[in-house]
Amino acid sequence: MIIVNDLKNINKIIKKLISNSTLNTLNINNHEECAYCGTENIISNSIWICTNCKCINSSLSKKLIMSDPALLKTISEIYELRKSEMYDDAIAKYDAIKNYTDVRFAYAEARLCRYASDKILEQVDYNRKDFMEENAELKSKASAYESKAKHLFYKVIYAVQNAQNPTQEMLFMRAMAELELKRFKDVKATLTLFDSSAPNPMADYTKVLFDIEIKDYENALDNASKIISSNIFKENAFYYAAIILIKLNKINEAKKILKALSKFNLKILQ
Repeated sequence: MIIVNDLKNINKIIKKLISNSTLNTLNINNHEECAYCGTENIISNSIWICTNCKCINSSLSKKLIMSDPALLKTISEIYELRKSEMYDDAIAKYDAIKNYTDVRFAYAEARLCRYASDKILEQVDYNRKDFMEENAELKSKASAYESKAKHLFYKVIYAVQNAQNPTQEMLFMRAMAELELKRFKDVKATLTLFDSSAPNPMADYTKVLFDIEIKDYENALDNASKIISSNIFKENAFYYAAIILIKLNKINEAKKILKALSKFNLKILQ
């Protein structure tokens, strides 16, 4: 069931989102590679969320990885292995990374495992009449990837829970892991731990994804609008705003946002 409490407010937010004055603020001209999966992203700020592994990146994370040539090489290799669908080898590269004090490496690996599971399941042929053992092998492989993904998501959660003074970035990754596991009560609890003394795009971004999951599209759209106004994670927020509009059957409005995004290579934003 779609939750819409105030249709007038929704229409007001939509009108602002698709206005030329708002869409023209999309002025993205920088490209950066994610420090945790190697995927190229188009960015408009020094702090951003990778559209592939969903890890939060910053100038500090870039500085740290650039100072470690071996780690930089490993991340580059992981990216190429993933592109070549050599998932076992890519996952083995992640497992060999010793710097798991940064939970984002575990989170990025979990996302890769889940991606690999989905890609393997796509190969299952339900029309097959003979040699069903091939399907069984594929399902078993996919299940193993999914099991490892869940283990790693929990690893992220417990690492942040046990941290003495978790940063806002760590809390964000914990919330993302809880969303991946659909632990919605835990997400709500984590949201209370974010710094609320000032506008917090990380908390607002988490709320967008949470509200989409529980089908509260009014709040999701409101928080997406806040993020766009803050100018942090703007490109991601525009993308999710379009998704929300599609959910609300506002197809023409969604198309207007997606058209604006397409100028900056929509493939990277997906």
